[in-house]
Amino acid sequence: MTRRQLSRHKQRGGQSRKGNQQSLTASARLVDQLVAGQAEALAQTAIERAMAGSERSLLYCLDRVLPQRRPIDFQLPPIKNVNDAIEALRAIITAVNDGKLPTAEAAHLAHLLRSYAKVIEVNDVVARLEAVEAQLGKQQP
Repeated sequence: MTRRQLSRHKQRGGQSRKGNQQSLTASARLVDQLVAGQAEALAQTAIERAMAGSERSLLYCLDRVLPQRRPIDFQLPPIKNVNDAIEALRAIITAVNDGKLPTAEAAHLAHLLRSYAKVIEVNDVVARLEAVEAQLGKQQP
């Protein structure tokens, strides 16, 4: 299976044009068998081509060497109540708008923030309920 065929195979979710249910893992195993014992030579060839000026090889090598995510210099403000969570979300949105925070990281932070705000909210409700129950306990003879 050529690289182009494998790419098309992946795009179709592992299904061939004939409707066979050939799994992607089977294709991956086939590729593994084809390159078994050749990984070091293939890597060396990619490095040599990158050093010779092949942009595609350079991008491939850098993609394997450099970290997928770059460090982000972003600090959330302290969050002690639900109103603080609103300010933190505002800070996230501002950082995205200013180009200081990628949207994928912002989405992760917003999810964490939403979970944290829910915990704070539930804690506040429990505290209020306990206060009401204490007041009702004092009022009963």
